[in-house]
Amino acid sequence: RKLARKARSFQVKSLDTEQHIRPVATFLQSLGASEEQIRRIVVSYPPVLLKPVGELEALLAYLEEKAGCSIGEEGGRDVVSLLASRPSLLGLKAEENLAKIVEWLEFEGYSKDDIVDYLCRSI
Repeated sequence: RKLARKARSFQVKSLDTEQHIRPVATFLQSLGASEEQIRRIVVSYPPVLLKPVGELEALLAYLEEKAGCSIGEEGGRDVVSLLASRPSLLGLKAEENLAKIVEWLEFEGYSKDDIVDYLCRSI
């Protein structure tokens, strides 16, 4: 019964192409993401379509600054490759969640390469 009540109260947000999908897709394209990478990100983590682009920009800026990722870099530190392999990272808020994880890893002595590897495998 409790589950049935929860299911009735659950509401699915409708998506508007111009308001939700296009801004996120355009933003990912501006980072150099291919259509296949965008598809993989959206299919693996659909809530990304409801994220404001400003929130995504803050997350990527944090990944660049603290984890040493960059746009278009070869060798596994490219932020688009990281997001395509671990779309769930997009669910984190840079200053609330991700900062705590990265700061703890830095405190424990992990290098930037180790931090990126951890993010790719664990989250």
